[in-house]
Amino acid sequence: MQTKTKENLIMLLFLIMFTNIDSLKFHNNDSIAQLALDESEVFQNKKVKANKIDESYELINQHIEKKNLRTNNFKKQRNNYENFIKKINSISLLQTSFGIKSNLDERFYVTNIKCDILNCNNGSFCMNDSICKCGFGKAHLPSSTNQNHFCGYQQKYQTKAFLFHLFVGLGSGHLYSERSLCGIVQLALGMLPLLFYIYSSVLYKLSNKNSISWIRKIFTYISLLVFTLYITWWLVDLIKFANNSINDGNDIPLVEW
Repeated sequence: MQTKTKENLIMLLFLIMFTNIDSLKFHNNDSIAQLALDESEVFQNKKVKANKIDESYELINQHIEKKNLRTNNFKKQRNNYENFIKKINSISLLQTSFGIKSNLDERFYVTNIKCDILNCNNGSFCMNDSICKCGFGKAHLPSSTNQNHFCGYQQKYQTKAFLFHLFVGLGSGHLYSERSLCGIVQLALGMLPLLFYIYSSVLYKLSNKNSISWIRKIFTYISLLVFTLYITWWLVDLIKFANNSINDGNDIPLVEW
């Protein structure tokens, strides 16, 4: 009887041991699976970060390429400008040596001066030590005696002169361009027909209609002639303003539209 009890106890112990081993195996298998999932998530996160880093590198490389392209373009422009300055300097040296007059337009290039940032500014710049190039919309009056500042004359604009002449008329385009004589004469030609008509009408009403009719006809013919001259001149000047072939009162070209 005791022998059977011992055998039963031994069998029970072995059963308990095998049960614990199996449960331990299942627990280990679950832990390994969870670790594998965690490692997979970590790998995916690292892969996403690596892709983002690659994209950032591509953007940086593109930015560097654009910057290099701009730098190369700037170097080309600088080289072209330096070559142009060298040509100007050589031409200026030859002209000074042989006493040849400069071919540069003296209204936009001030030559034979001591050029620096104090007397050549506001958009103008020194091409070399003796030449100041006027900036956009600026000009230099050859008759100017001011040696402390060059290119201080503000040009008139073709667009404004054309629109004044087209829509206002009566010499307004010339007056804007400081062509006072042409503007006043054109204003007079434009206003005379109206004044003649008013004068003849008033005279016709106040005087004997039979005796004054011939005077009214003369005024009418004169008015038509003057108006014809005005319209013809207006059309010619309109074409000239459109082609920018009219300089202002100081013989400075208008700024093209």
